[in-house]
Amino acid sequence: MARPRSNPLQTVAGVLALALAYIACAELGLTLAFATKQVTAVWPPTGVAVAALLLSGTRLWPGVFLGALVSNALAHEPLWTAAAIAVGNTAAPLLVTVVLRRVSFERALQRSRDVIALFVAGALCMTLSASNGVTMLAAAGLVPWHAFASVWLLWWAGDTMGVLLVAPAILAFVTPAPRGGDGTQLERVALVASVVVVTSLSFLSAFPIRLSVYPLLIWSALRFGQRETTSAILLIATVTIWGTAHELGAFGTGTLDQRLIAVMSFLAPLVTTGLVLCATTCERRAANERLAHAAETLQSAFLPRELPQRPRVHCYATYIAAGKEALIGGDWYDAFETHGGSIVISIGDVSGHGFGAAVAAERIRQAIFTSAFDGGDPAEVLERVNRAIEAQDGAIATALVAVIDGDGRIMRFASAGHPPPVLATPERPASVLPYDGMTLGAGYPVGATTHAFALDSNTTILFYTDGLVEFDRDALRAETSLREAVTQLAKDGRAGNAAERVARSVIGSATPSDDVAVVVVRVD
Repeated sequence: MARPRSNPLQTVAGVLALALAYIACAELGLTLAFATKQVTAVWPPTGVAVAALLLSGTRLWPGVFLGALVSNALAHEPLWTAAAIAVGNTAAPLLVTVVLRRVSFERALQRSRDVIALFVAGALCMTLSASNGVTMLAAAGLVPWHAFASVWLLWWAGDTMGVLLVAPAILAFVTPAPRGGDGTQLERVALVASVVVVTSLSFLSAFPIRLSVYPLLIWSALRFGQRETTSAILLIATVTIWGTAHELGAFGTGTLDQRLIAVMSFLAPLVTTGLVLCATTCERRAANERLAHAAETLQSAFLPRELPQRPRVHCYATYIAAGKEALIGGDWYDAFETHGGSIVISIGDVSGHGFGAAVAAERIRQAIFTSAFDGGDPAEVLERVNRAIEAQDGAIATALVAVIDGDGRIMRFASAGHPPPVLATPERPASVLPYDGMTLGAGYPVGATTHAFALDSNTTILFYTDGLVEFDRDALRAETSLREAVTQLAKDGRAGNAAERVARSVIGSATPSDDVAVVVVRVD
């Protein structure tokens, strides 16, 4: 597929804008040059050049050359020297761009491999600009040959730190990226205030606490995204460099070039730690979101799409997935008609989370369907399923099977360690029905008893999994809310999904820590 042709006017405008940005950043960097007027340990233009070429393409390289030529000419160099140095200043960012494209670099820096690739490519390719630049300065007599190594190191450090500090910030803010973490706005304000205070104490005073900025950067990386993290890094770097230039803080002794080299040696691992950790966190978030989506798709495929409806018996159900910390659970529900016209309700919860729990839940659901379809007794159904799962994978689960006759007058149910049904009528508030029985797969007979209840007109029956009452770790309060919700539902004949109304009455807008399955049967 051919790449779209660029607009010449846009290209020219981009070249000029890049040249002006390069010159402005170069003037800022040269204010920190001391021993060698043309060389500094802080050289932001390289980061600007790398970011621009990655974002807009290599067609903007004349902007880098033009900006470098003017910047070097303003640094009191002969014109031929300035032009020769500009060639190296242009070639190094171009080489970084080519290398990153070869390794499928993604500009959002949401992957640790992209951050590492940027750092490695920047450090390696800047040897080109440093070698070319110092050689040209020495040939022009501006740098003595015996000082080649020290000046080369200063030049290379300045270019490399320009890539590490400036390019990630530009890429993070310009490139569209997924949501930036779980931090709140109040937490963001607290982070900024903490960075300002701790950095000021560390690098503008005599307090020996310079490593205290690491926990703040880790905080930003774990709770926010690359934009907040690169902003924190730039803020720390700005305060640190300013304090060092004015002989303040932990790096306030020695010549300016020595102090700046010490600052760069401190900032390099700080930047690497922050951005790599942030990218790793972004990868984890993305993986969790993909897994949660796959889990939701899998679980929805297992659950029944339609529930049986009779003139007197109406079934409703809902399923609420847990928060992404827990991901997929082993809850299930089912409702189907037997050959004899009865309606069978099954609901249960496999211990644990993950795809294995979901698959085990589906096997148990199918086993109950097979056993109860011909009209089996609920307690006998549970015993047969218990023997089947012990012979297969030994999954441990709670389960409940209820059978409502075709006229909706009698309900028989048995429980294998599962929360009992809740029953209410317009005249009687909600009450919890009796239950017994061991969990499935525990290595013992279930020992459940089949309980039979006559159903009055306008009876509401609730079946649920324990995630409904354990969502906020206050089961007693949640159970009270549950009974109140069922009582109100029995008095209220409004249309709509009764199961969803009960679930939201108990949980509200909270995200449960465990999956929730709810089935409501209304007998008119």
